[in-house]
This record gives sequence, C-alpha cells and structure tokens, in this order.
Amino acid sequence: MSKFGITLNTSSNRLLGIEVHQSADRHTISLTQKQYHIDALDEFGLADCKPVSTPYNSALPLSETMAPSSPEEIAFMSNVPYKSAIGTLQFSAQHTRPDIAFAVNKVSQYSNNPGPQHWVAVKRIFRYIKGTLDHGIILTKHDSTQYLVGYTDADWGGCTDTSRSTTGYLFLWHGNLISWHCQRQHVVALSSSEAEYYSISQGVQDGLYLRHLYSNFYSINYELLPTFQMWEDNQGCIKISQHATSHKNTKHIDMKHSEIVKWYNDKKKPIPRHIKMRYHFIREHIANGLVRVDYCPTDLQYADILTKGLLVHLHKKFTSTFLTFKSQQPGGVSNSNHSGSYDLLAESHDDETCQ
Repeated sequence: MSKFGITLNTSSNRLLGIEVHQSADRHTISLTQKQYHIDALDEFGLADCKPVSTPYNSALPLSETMAPSSPEEIAFMSNVPYKSAIGTLQFSAQHTRPDIAFAVNKVSQYSNNPGPQHWVAVKRIFRYIKGTLDHGIILTKHDSTQYLVGYTDADWGGCTDTSRSTTGYLFLWHGNLISWHCQRQHVVALSSSEAEYYSISQGVQDGLYLRHLYSNFYSINYELLPTFQMWEDNQGCIKISQHATSHKNTKHIDMKHSEIVKWYNDKKKPIPRHIKMRYHFIREHIANGLVRVDYCPTDLQYADILTKGLLVHLHKKFTSTFLTFKSQQPGGVSNSNHSGSYDLLAESHDDETCQ
C-alpha cells in the first residue's frame, strides 16, 4: 500500500456516492446521498428550484400522447438531457430512496420519445429531492423477533397507455427496510386480484432469496428457519394464494393459465418454468411452511408508495417510518421550512408551466 500511496481508512463514511453515518451509541446507521443529490441539482441547473412535497403528481398522469408533436417541441427536447437525468435518479431510487422509485420508474417508460411534460415530471422529482436532501435509509437495532417481513401491492390498470398494472413490494429485515421493487407488469390483469397475485408471486421469489441469504449470514440450516410473512391488502388475492379451489371471480386466472399452456402445447414447445410456477408458486410454498400471507388494511400497506403517486400525508407517513428526516443540516436545505403545508394547487400549476 505504501508503494502506491494507498491508505486504509476503517472509519470511511462515503462509498460510491452513498454517505454512511453511525450514531454515537453505534445502534443506528443511516445511508444517504446528500452530496450526490446536491451535485445532481447543480448539474441539471436545478440548484435554486422550488421544493415540492411529493415526487409524482398523480393529478397529471403521464402518457405517450405527451410526446413532442411540433417542430418547436422536438427542437426543445433535443437539447434536454432526459436519459442522463433518469440515470442519475435511478441510482438514488435503487440504493437509498425508495420514496422516488415509482416516479422514476414512471418517467423512465418514456425515455425513447419524451415530451416537455415528461421533462417537467423529471424535474419535479429533483424538486422533491431538493426538499428532502437528508432522507435516506436508516438501519436501527431492533428487538423484533420477525427476521423477514414483506409488503406487496399492485396498482390495477394504472398505466394509461397499456392498462397494465404496477407491481410493488418491499422487505424488512428485523424491522429495517433492506429491499424494494417497482415494475410495470408484463401482461394485462383482468382483475385487481390477479394484479395483486402477480405482484405477490414476484415478492415471494425475492423473499425466498433473502431467506437463503439469511441462512448463509447466520450459518443456520435453511429448513430450520421460521416462516417469513407477507402482508397483502387484497382479500381475493389472499384466498387465491391459500386455496386451490376455483371461484367465479377468479376463474379467469385459471383460464388464462390454461390458454397459455395450450399455446405452448400447440406449438410443441416446452412450457417455460416461470409459466408453470406462476399460478401455483405461492400455494406450494405456503403449504410447505416457508411463507405466510396475511391481510393488512390499505392504510398500513407500506408497498403502496411503490405502485402509485400518493397524497402528501400518505407519502410522508412512509418517509417518516423508514427514511431519515432531519430538520436542519449544515449547508443543506432546512426541511422544517417545507414540513408545514404545501400549496397543492400551486404545485399543479408549477408542473404545468415549468419548462
């Protein structure tokens, strides 16, 4: 190390743009990207932008019809660093900022041909970040006996262009948020129960991976680990996952599965493994005691923030539960100035006029 001038710093508090802070009692670790976001705001000329209370304005849903339609709009968007901004935001959404995951996922769907309104939506995410620079993942010592708990949700038919639903789920490890996922589903669900069933099947797959990871970390036999829990707010989905009996309200799910299987059989092609497992994956693992699916009311469904743009009070409920929130940081933005009340009409107006 002396030859190349390398030093070993065991108390480093920054890694790949992620700032790591440990409390004095060593019971809490926070992961933030404050400086990364300050640099990003400067890079895209938004250092002096006006903060907003949520990253996505659900009153102005995005669509492909917002693509540039005039020579002026085409010329304007040709000079906009849209994809670069998306990449910057995705890095944050994947590492320390689950609160912007849905908004980033939404604007990234229009990267091929973005219009001025899409760019306004991207800048809104930066404006939200401007007011929440100190937000980040907080890991705290917990006495929770539940080593792994998941929340899964879906926004049925939320995509205005394709009518596809959005999957969202997150996992807590001894009470700490460690994993989250937001993605538009690949097929159109014919009911909210089906959309939720797709979502929970993806969530359980990730949960099983985390279960394996836990057994490796603590050198515990995988088969001896207790059942992990998944919280779901759709009663129909829970019944489908727990019972193999068909019902008139869920018959279309079994029919769709049969049609897919028939298509592969007619083509004399092997049925992909994920198609075989999709509809019975959860039932099998519930029967084997690896996972338990329970009902939780919608107001306690934390994965809701990963499937749609929420109202201010619901959005803040999530951030205050899982993300760090400091009233003032040296050289940063005073969040207390923005924690009172936001003018929602002014926000909508800003979104419409900000170019």
